[in-house]
Amino acid sequence: MLASNIGGAATLIGDPPNIIIGSRAGLTFNDFLAHMAPVTVVVFVIFVLMTRVLFGKSFQYHPEHVAAVMALRERRAITDVRLLARCLVVLGGVIVGFGLHAVVHIDPSIVALVGAGVMVLVSKVDIGEILREVEWPTLVFFMGLFVMVSGLVHTGLIGGIGEWVVDVLGDNYFVAATALLFGSGVLGAFFDNIPYVATMTPIVEGVVAQAQAPDPVTGQALWWRSRWARTSAATAPRWRRAPTWSRWASPPAPVTGSASGSSPGTASWSP
Repeated sequence: MLASNIGGAATLIGDPPNIIIGSRAGLTFNDFLAHMAPVTVVVFVIFVLMTRVLFGKSFQYHPEHVAAVMALRERRAITDVRLLARCLVVLGGVIVGFGLHAVVHIDPSIVALVGAGVMVLVSKVDIGEILREVEWPTLVFFMGLFVMVSGLVHTGLIGGIGEWVVDVLGDNYFVAATALLFGSGVLGAFFDNIPYVATMTPIVEGVVAQAQAPDPVTGQALWWRSRWARTSAATAPRWRRAPTWSRWASPPAPVTGSASGSSPGTASWSP
């Protein structure tokens, strides 16, 4: 169970939260694979090494169990080799489609649905049997969840939470990302991850939008302007350091008129 949860974070289709995040953020299958797979491999190796510490007392050797496992013949479980080959070809095509969906401009959902339809055709199974295997309560739950979250967005509640987060954290988006990462880890132990992700994605989108908004004075993105200001303030001599203002504080008002070094009618910043 733990290994499945760790491995599920590696790809766009590994878990439902990945699909929610990828669709809202515009991430492709390859984006997820490039950024998440290396970290997932490292975490998985650490997990394998830690299993001896975590579950050492549960590792017991039973010769009769080993003999029963070794007596299994895996090929007996394959009752139709040709069907297996056809299904593997379809599965390989779906994986290739996921990898190329950004190139051919097809959503991953379309790739998955086409693959499911082709699988039904090559396997020649009963449609009614397949429909009985669909987890309809889960699909209805997702529908209701997204309707509820959309209602919270349109009523302004989600936007209010996003503004409160930005007010608390200011322009330090490294702290915001760190708090989101570890806060999600703590809250994920008490709340189901799918409703949590569905609720948090519009909040994070609002914070990102605030970070990418242009500064009214410099025209730079706010996160870039704040980083430049902190770097300049740290490296400049103390007597040359200019005062900075808060993310939400109003900048100094311009003074219109003639001033030292300025022509009449131009604006200059007051000290």
